[in-house]
Amino acid sequence: MGRWWKSLLVFALLTPSFCSSVPNPTKRKGAGPLFRIHREELWGFMDRSGKTIIPPRFAAAGDFFNGLAWAREESKCGYIDLTGRVAIPYQFDECRDFSEGVAAVRAGRGWGFIDATGKLVIPAHLKAAADFHEGLARFEEWDTIQCLDDPKRINVYSVDNAPDYAFMLHDGRSSTDDMGLDACMGGMFGFLDHSGTIVIAPTFKRAWDFSEGRAVVRTDGFQSGYIDKTGRIVIKPQFRQRGRLLRRAGKRGILRPDGSIRIHRLERDCSHSSSIPPCPRFLGRLGAGHVIAGALGVHRSSRRFRNPAEVRVRQAILRRVRGSVLR
Repeated sequence: MGRWWKSLLVFALLTPSFCSSVPNPTKRKGAGPLFRIHREELWGFMDRSGKTIIPPRFAAAGDFFNGLAWAREESKCGYIDLTGRVAIPYQFDECRDFSEGVAAVRAGRGWGFIDATGKLVIPAHLKAAADFHEGLARFEEWDTIQCLDDPKRINVYSVDNAPDYAFMLHDGRSSTDDMGLDACMGGMFGFLDHSGTIVIAPTFKRAWDFSEGRAVVRTDGFQSGYIDKTGRIVIKPQFRQRGRLLRRAGKRGILRPDGSIRIHRLERDCSHSSSIPPCPRFLGRLGAGHVIAGALGVHRSSRRFRNPAEVRVRQAILRRVRGSVLR
């Protein structure tokens, strides 16, 4: 073992809070300059050099977009600025990151959208809502919904008596149990624009965000296809997806615009959200004619999965730790 690794080990052993606050700084692609850090079940933020800018004091927190990040204290969430000052008071039950100038929030039994001043620009009448992508945001609607309250019992709820966890997107990611399964089912997905106008009616059992003019949807069963921004199906449902991997007839790869799959040799399986380092949610174009959309994606085998920004941050932290121990 090299000298600096020994030094890092000694520092970690002598500093109990180190392992719980620094090792895995995270932020979403396109987020602001600060990284989230976790210490003793509280969240804060640090800069690229590893310096703590906002000490951990939040029960939960998101990334900075539009200079604002959502943060939760006790049972309510609001938004803070880059200094940690509360910019939008803690008044919402659920909050999401800002995207395209607005953020989805839940107030009671409805989701709506606010602007950077906290003003509600789309009323909170949706059962669930996601971020805006390419001018459109997913939403989910239902009159009654079935929820698995325990392993042996499914209850049917109306809007009036449904539990809070029913008012989440049931897309396999936002509201799941310990096995990664949706806790509730029965809602239908559609898309709306920035004015709140429903552009694509809620007729899909599942839907994911738009990417390069296409969105993945599921009309029935477990097969997925693609729609354009008018809601027209441009690639009929024929694919199975496992996590972020596209699959058809036992073959896995990335999708061409004509609906055919180009098979790729994978560096590793990217189908589990628990993989380390995490698989990217969206990778964009991987070359001429190859498109990855929504929640589907694989990476070229010649490229690494790790976010380069996170690599630089981790390296900066290790340099600081090494220097502080050796001095």
